[in-house]
Amino acid sequence: MFIWENPEAQLIRAVLLNPDAPFIWDIKPDHFQDPHLGSIWGQILVNQKPNWNYWDSLFTEEAITNLGGRDSRAFEDLTQILRLETPFVQYKGAADYYASLVRANSKTILELKIKSLLDKPNKTSKDYADIKSLLVEI
Repeated sequence: MFIWENPEAQLIRAVLLNPDAPFIWDIKPDHFQDPHLGSIWGQILVNQKPNWNYWDSLFTEEAITNLGGRDSRAFEDLTQILRLETPFVQYKGAADYYASLVRANSKTILELKIKSLLDKPNKTSKDYADIKSLLVEI
């Protein structure tokens, strides 16, 4: 698969082009199937701030070292992602990928809420109603 066909790389590219994207905190590096792209994502999470400029933060010696150095695959992937021409990036793939992560994450959160309610020693009728509505939501 070429880097421009990889939805994880597309998501990174989309965030680099719009560093104020509100969804950035919902996705963690370990959500990525490609560990090198997950490593890049980790550096994005560490460095993103208001008025963030990815060039100034992702290309510091510290960030490059955290990616594994200038000879690492993560650094190579980052430079390839940044060299892509915008028309090659199909953001629908990034949006679909993000949506699948959000759905999986939301389901996990709902399951944890249900487990928490089920683990309560003295359940009220409201607890049972909450469990039922959470199951319907899943």
